[in-house]
Amino acid sequence: MRDIIRQVLQEESGDDKLISYFIKKWNKGKNSDGKPTFNPDEIKKLGLMKHFNKVRLGFIDYYKKNIGNPVDDILKELTDTTFTTDDIKKLGIDVGGYDFKFDIEDILLYTGIKVNGSFGMIKPYARIKEGTVTHDGETFDLTDINNAEEHKYWNDVEYEVEDLISFFIEKKLLTYGFNLDDLELVVYMYKNKGSLNESVDDKKIDIANNFFNSLKLIPYHSKGYNMEFLGTKKGIYLFLSHRQSITIQSRIHEMLLNILGKEKYVESFVWNKLKDLGFALPPLEFVYFEKDENIGSFEPGDDEDYGLLTEPKKLNEAKMLPKNKFAKAWLSKYNDLKKYKSEDGRFIYLANDNGSIIVSLDTQMNETAVSYELIWSMLERHFTEKETRRKIIGWLLDRYHLADMGYVYDESQDMMGKIDSSDTLIESRQITESQEKNQLKDYFFKKWTKQKEEGKLPKLSFKEIKGLGLKKYMNEIIVYYSEFMNLDPNDTNRRTEIIKNYLLNNTFDENDITEMKNSFDDGKIKVRFSKVEFSENEDQVKNYINLDIEFLVLSGSFYNQEENQTANFSSTENPFDDFVQYFEFKEVIEHIVESFIFELIESFGFNIDNDIDYISVKW
Repeated sequence: MRDIIRQVLQEESGDDKLISYFIKKWNKGKNSDGKPTFNPDEIKKLGLMKHFNKVRLGFIDYYKKNIGNPVDDILKELTDTTFTTDDIKKLGIDVGGYDFKFDIEDILLYTGIKVNGSFGMIKPYARIKEGTVTHDGETFDLTDINNAEEHKYWNDVEYEVEDLISFFIEKKLLTYGFNLDDLELVVYMYKNKGSLNESVDDKKIDIANNFFNSLKLIPYHSKGYNMEFLGTKKGIYLFLSHRQSITIQSRIHEMLLNILGKEKYVESFVWNKLKDLGFALPPLEFVYFEKDENIGSFEPGDDEDYGLLTEPKKLNEAKMLPKNKFAKAWLSKYNDLKKYKSEDGRFIYLANDNGSIIVSLDTQMNETAVSYELIWSMLERHFTEKETRRKIIGWLLDRYHLADMGYVYDESQDMMGKIDSSDTLIESRQITESQEKNQLKDYFFKKWTKQKEEGKLPKLSFKEIKGLGLKKYMNEIIVYYSEFMNLDPNDTNRRTEIIKNYLLNNTFDENDITEMKNSFDDGKIKVRFSKVEFSENEDQVKNYINLDIEFLVLSGSFYNQEENQTANFSSTENPFDDFVQYFEFKEVIEHIVESFIFELIESFGFNIDNDIDYISVKW
């Protein structure tokens, strides 16, 4: 990275010419409101993608100096305008069979604008005013809650509407020069359900109220996980509110259902009760309701939150739990499962106090089933399938020390079964710290052994370790890796020698250098390294490592949209008539290969920021 920064500084005069060119275009290209628009496609067409961020930041600076505050202007445009799917299409987004109008009612900003021109993370609240979707030739009202209850595929409709609005907001921000780190959208899609009082007679409501009041519940608040509870004086939780979900203790739910008669009446009754107590809830039609036999009980860090009774919180003031903390909070509900072994020793089970199996590890088939309804489904609302699997694997490793899990998949709860008398209880909570670390070591040793047997170089993956939630064991895992590779964790020379031999004695393609696929349409490349030299900078208090690398491109190709054909390139083949364009292309390839080198260096336990002074990668 230091090389890139030095290079940018050296090109300062060139940058001035570049920005001057675009300023002339922005001055000419103002719309009827006198405002220019940042156009990423124009930069791509000019073959200037390596200067993309320079131009983008130059646009923000130009806007500030000549037009006004771009942050205020984009937020005002987003929240003061009713948008349609036509507006989405104008930004190059395919809307398929959707036709709707929507407002963005509010946008929560979690950070200030960063120096790289990013909004960081934002949470917009959008409402569908009206609209339809055409599915298999039939048109449906997007705002009709009955469609969600009648059609199995309607979850896909909800996700697609969220995606369309999310992509729109992201691209709209970019027209002002801003990008995003993350976006967490809330969409209010349905018209309000009828109130409880319209559907249930007063006698039933009175009975439900008397039952609820007889419980003498106390509001609690978990500051660490930003969850709100209603529980007994002894701290047994009967209701849980978190983000867009409400969980009701199963026996309480059954009693209310017997009184009120229908599921939707129970949901409306509970929502109204929690809302009256000041719980931070979205509108009823956007809340997920769940039942759980054991919601949990008071833990250190939870507070008796009487403030809820007198100071209701507004939705747009409620702090939302970050995704990773939510995963930890959700999985912590199942931190006290009991571990069993089947009579024949083939299966390891994790079960709740009622004997319902939540996790089932088949040691013979080398696969692990996890309850979809109780664990997987909630995580899947916030993470991709791959991320969900990693969160669960990390939790099972850390909490229950399950190794050799193999393929982890979701299974319906009714297929998981129950513990029977032949299964043996294992006192997993008595595992010592030494045993815990041995199981962690065993997990990674088997992983690296498999890589070695497949003819691959066993490598660390910091990204995977963090994804598994094992960041706190990072130092131990580096030591395990050093032991596996017969390395001294403090001997950097031995590690650099392995890296050098690995690079010089192998060829690498786009499956190794994955950034090639991300940077070019149908990008392919085959590379051989001709020079790999490590040295130390001994002028510092600490000896930093320097790395000089040279490589040859044996072959490569990408799809050239302007020419509408595949372009081939190599160290002996130039696909461009313009040599300036060719040298710019070479710099892009150098940065792509450099990203591969960064990942490789980190996979051997080096910290790019703390251990490396500079890395030079030349084609």
